Amino acid sequence: MVKKMTSNPEILTENLQLQTCVVGCGQCGSRIAAYFNKTPSFIARRMWNLYPIRCFALDTDPGLPISLKKAPWNWHDLNDLRVIPLVTPEIMMQRITRKPTTGTGNTSYRSVGAGQFPFMGTLVAEEYLLKATPISSDLQEQLRTRGFTNGVLLITNSLSGGTGTGFAPAMPEFFSKIFQPRITLNLSIIPEITLLEEKKGTFPAN
Repeated sequence: MVKKMTSNPEILTENLQLQTCVVGCGQCGSRIAAYFNKTPSFIARRMWNLYPIRCFALDTDPGLPISLKKAPWNWHDLNDLRVIPLVTPEIMMQRITRKPTTGTGNTSYRSVGAGQFPFMGTLVAEEYLLKATPISSDLQEQLRTRGFTNGVLLITNSLSGGTGTGFAPAMPEFFSKIFQPRITLNLSIIPEITLLEEKKGTFPAN
C-alpha cells in the first residue's frame, strides 16, 4: 500500500521534524528568545511553513510577561511564557544545611526572580521541574500543546544571572521527558565586568 504524499508545507515540516524550538531561560535568555520570536522582515506575515521556529520563555520573575510584551521585544503569544515560582525558604535551608527546618518562613523573602544568585535558579529547576511535581507536569503539557516535541532544541541563557544560569543545565534533562531532539544546542551570553564609578566596584553586565 502506497501512502499518498501531502502537499501541505506545514504538515511536511512537522513530519520531517525541521522545526527549531528556542527556549529562553531567565531574563537575558528570554530576551534572546524574543529575537527569534520576531517575524523576519522578508516575510509579509507570520507563516509557520516559511519560519518554522517555536519560542518559549521561562523565568522566576513575575514581571516576565509584562516586560516581553512591550517594545522592543513584542512577544507574539503570551501563552509561550511561563513563570516558575521560587522555592520556599524552608526548601532552600534544607538544601543548604542538608536537614529539615522548623518554624514559619521569612515573609520578607524575595519574590522578584533569582537575579545574580544562580543557585536559586538551580534549586527551582531541581525542585519543581526535574521532580514529578504539578508544576513540572503542567509545564510539560503546556509545551506539548504548543508543539515543543521534536526538532532542534536551542536553550538560551546568560552566565551572569540567577534563573537562566541555574536553569540551563537542567533543561536537557527536563525536555528529555517530552522532546525528541535532532540536536540540542546552548547559547550562553558571557558576562562583561563593568566598573561602577559611583560605588567603586564591579558589576557583571550582559
